[in-house]
Amino acid sequence: EPSKDEEQFRKKEISILTKKELQKICKDNKIKDFWTKNKAQLVDLVYNNEEKIEDLQELIEAKRQSKL
Repeated sequence: EPSKDEEQFRKKEISILTKKELQKICKDNKIKDFWTKNKAQLVDLVYNNEEKIEDLQELIEAKRQSKL
């Protein structure tokens, strides 16, 4: 069970991705009910399904690199 701090940090990392990117991750990983969600809800959804998403960390790293 991650601590609240770890959870917040992880969600902050995930939120570097755009809403469109988060939706694509959900779609590609067959995570349901993402179309109606706003960005904050998508971040939660991706966070809660993290173990199902193979390349999440790579996507976050790539995004971070592109922002530098």
